[in-house]
Amino acid sequence: MKRVKQYAKEIGGHAYRPWKNDPFDFNLAMKRNKRWINDMMKEGREIIDIGPDFSRRSLGRDPSPFYNMERSQVKGYSNYKKVFERDGCLSGGVKDFDR
Repeated sequence: MKRVKQYAKEIGGHAYRPWKNDPFDFNLAMKRNKRWINDMMKEGREIIDIGPDFSRRSLGRDPSPFYNMERSQVKGYSNYKKVFERDGCLSGGVKDFDR
């Protein structure tokens, strides 16, 4: 999430800000994130995909379930913009941001 917020700040965009969820409830967090994505699409907002956190993947960690859900939600959305490049399964990123 830190990476997403940093990128949004650099381009003057907005990133999802989760509501308080203590103790953490995964299903509630996923539901809220999904609702926010859907609300942004209903408003016609541009959704910018900066890709998965490849540093996370290179350490052998699974992709974020939140990122996977977001990708699924925006599939076919006309105002979706992919800005990352993939160099393989475990490497890639946004030019001049991740590298």
